[in-house]
Formats: sequence, structure tokens, C-alpha cells
Amino acid sequence: MENLEDYLLKKIIFALLIIFCVSSCKDPFEKDFKEVTGENLPNDALFIFKEESATDFHGDFGSVSLIKVKKVFYEKLPNKLLQNGFVQDTIGPLLTEFKKASLHINTNKINYNYKFEKRNLYYYVGFLNDKESIIVVRSSW
Repeated sequence: MENLEDYLLKKIIFALLIIFCVSSCKDPFEKDFKEVTGENLPNDALFIFKEESATDFHGDFGSVSLIKVKKVFYEKLPNKLLQNGFVQDTIGPLLTEFKKASLHINTNKINYNYKFEKRNLYYYVGFLNDKESIIVVRSSW
């Protein structure tokens, strides 16, 4: 039979593993932001809206998020996108995900759009005129 010390040690190790796993799991939208922009999302960013489609049997999915960031980050991100291969676009995407996010921008308008397309991937970042909100779209097919 197991002694009390061994039993407690196993319970403590198990609890620490659970705490580590839960604390290290990132929000999938933060991962999408990093994938799309190549940049880490600031800790003080606030998600206003986020939605993800179900993953199909090929592993493809779409996601969209409306995020509030500090003005400094907002102003630096366009140059970083250009460095990462994005191009400025005149219109936003016509994807369902984008349309859902656009319902949450209130009276704001999109100042400028950036997109990146590669084989079966489409990335989009739109900057709203409040100078603190961005829409991020990730789509694969």
C-alpha cells in the first residue's frame, strides 16, 4: 500500500501539471493574430468580437477578430505587415467572417486594408478610423 507522502507527492505533481497546461494554453485567436501578422498580440489588447468557423476534415477554417490595441501598436503594425509581405488593398474581404465582424464596428469606418494571399491561405488586417481597432481575418480552403 502506498504511504501518505507518495500519495501527496503524486497529487501535487498532478495539480502542477494541470496548472501548467491551463496557464500555457493560448487563446486560439492570439495564435491566429501571430500567424496572420507575424507579431505577438500585446498583453493589453482587448477582443471586442471573435468568431471561428468549424475546422473541416482538411484542417481548414476561418477566423475573424475585432481587437482594440494601444495607438502606438496600431500605428506601427502597417509597416510590419508590409515587411511581412502584405499589400495594401482598396477593399476589404467579402468573406462571411468579415461581414460578421463589421457588424461590431459601430460608427467606425475602415481606414485602410492589408491583405496577404498564398496558395490556400488568405490573411487580412483592416484598420479602423478610431486609431485603436483592427479587424484580423484568417481563412484557408
